[in-house]
Amino acid sequence: MKRILRYVKGTTQLGLQIRFASSFDLYAFCDADWAGSLQERYLERGARIKTFSYTNQRDSKVSGGFDVADLFPSKKFLHVLTGLRPKLLKIHYKLDKILDNIISERREILASIQKGGTETSSTTIKWAMVEMLRNSKVMEKAQAEVRQAIKQKKTIGKADIQELSYLKLMIKETLRLHAPVPLLVLRKCREGRKIGGYNILVKTKVIVNAWAMGRDPDYWHDAETFIPERFEKSPLDFTGTNLEYIPFGAGRRMCPGVSLG
Repeated sequence: MKRILRYVKGTTQLGLQIRFASSFDLYAFCDADWAGSLQERYLERGARIKTFSYTNQRDSKVSGGFDVADLFPSKKFLHVLTGLRPKLLKIHYKLDKILDNIISERREILASIQKGGTETSSTTIKWAMVEMLRNSKVMEKAQAEVRQAIKQKKTIGKADIQELSYLKLMIKETLRLHAPVPLLVLRKCREGRKIGGYNILVKTKVIVNAWAMGRDPDYWHDAETFIPERFEKSPLDFTGTNLEYIPFGAGRRMCPGVSLG
């Protein structure tokens, strides 16, 4: 966006015609992660950029060209007679349609992110409260840590939260036992594999059960019990590097909310 604004400002100050070539970086408008396969998304994005660039060039050429009506600004009917006004209205309609589609898609994406973020966060908090009610010792330890951190303060701030190490352990354990999204995003195998005696063919659709992995006794001692202390000296984290613990998923398509906590 900054590049576009700098280009427009510099060009207009020199009195030159603004040219949006197809090679110009219009990704500020058109780089949305549109739905569909990767190939379809790039084809659609390329078509929109090409249409946007061509329409913008037409707008610059028509509005910046000579028009008799400009010599007689009080004669409004001349704009209609020369055909300039209908042309500009048609061009602006096309530009508005392109931008409206992009805005609509971005709005839907933001709505999905907001809905997904609020629901999963509230679910995690509810399960954490349930586990504390079931484990009085865990609750007492968490309460003591919070009281020690805030002391005489009336409210707790962001800086104080960084000192609540036991609270972080509780959140990790809650995500292990109660993954907010039990079944992760659908994946498709790029190559064949044999896992657990089963042949997984190429292009097979696979659903990863994060809930079951978090309760697997082969990887977790006393897997069904809420024990925050298990993470106290453990390098395990939910960043996707430890595949036995992936409440947010792993790889390129892991949940973006992992960086917002």
